[in-house]
Amino acid sequence: MNKLSLGARIAISCLMVISGKSMAIDANSTLPDGDKKVEIFDLIADTMDLACVDYKIKGVCFWLHCAGPYCRVRTSSVVSHYNPDVIVETVSNREAYPLTWLTKPMSQVTDPLARGLNHGFDVGTGVRGSPTGTATNKNFFDTNVYGNPALLGFRDIVGSMLSLSGFCNSDVMPFNPYFVSTLDPEWRMGLLEAPLLVLPSNFNRKIFAKSGDALSGTVGSALGGYGDIVQSSERFGYIFPRIGSIVNPNRYISSTVIAQRAADIVTSLNAHIYQKLPDTAGSAKVWAPVPPREGDAETAKWQRNYPRGKTECKAFPADSSEEFKYSEDDFSPTHNYLYTLWRRYECCARRGTFLYRI
Repeated sequence: MNKLSLGARIAISCLMVISGKSMAIDANSTLPDGDKKVEIFDLIADTMDLACVDYKIKGVCFWLHCAGPYCRVRTSSVVSHYNPDVIVETVSNREAYPLTWLTKPMSQVTDPLARGLNHGFDVGTGVRGSPTGTATNKNFFDTNVYGNPALLGFRDIVGSMLSLSGFCNSDVMPFNPYFVSTLDPEWRMGLLEAPLLVLPSNFNRKIFAKSGDALSGTVGSALGGYGDIVQSSERFGYIFPRIGSIVNPNRYISSTVIAQRAADIVTSLNAHIYQKLPDTAGSAKVWAPVPPREGDAETAKWQRNYPRGKTECKAFPADSSEEFKYSEDDFSPTHNYLYTLWRRYECCARRGTFLYRI
């Protein structure tokens, strides 16, 4: 295994300092409900899953390489794989961020700005269960989309391992906040999102879930006083409108819908306040990643980072053909969730002037 580059080592050292300061502030590495926070090294460990990378050689690129009066045709492999481009934090409880060391310092800056932008709308709170422990159908989440800090190590470790046959290096900037919903009034009001519902391509987009376990009733009487309704019947949520409110009593399923909405925002042109993810891959000839589509693992996959326990990568299901299995262990004790979005890249190393590929 190759050593980390100097830049990566410096960046990870800075992360240790940041994490250390956060831990000094919190005095421990747990969330209020006793659950462990997600640290930078947890994210790095999750990105080392080669099953999520799903590396494949797809074909050959042909290039015209000229040196002086002499030209020849050169080749390079067409490869495809997934990069862990961004982490998506869905926040229903602002007292227990999964990424405390990253989101909490940022919120101290963004929240005052957000209160002005949102003109009195409460920043970071949503309709959750009632204080008596019964659940409501309507939930609200804020969401933060960051360039994955683990990309620093992923590029050096996994990229070096695969560089001989080809590797598509993501140009996503680690730590960069591509979308912070508290700074986006449209996330709360949805005035410009509502007309998009009439488009046939948007109307029926949804995440479809059917529990593989015979669960029913309310799970989580000890989860902060707010239960999550879990039924063996079908549960789903619509992608549009891309706002923070969702009518679904199951907060786990709701969080997947919110994450998919956030991913759709940062990979398309829309009226939200956000920064679009780059579609390039370093100096390679790249076929740009397409926007992630629910039910289509050929576009992107999701990996859950919080709560800890499930690290497999797969697309959120869009219909009943695939069971979305979950149990009580999958529910977050804080009602917040964290996911990594793995986008699919396809590229080949440059060897001159591109001719064609097979």
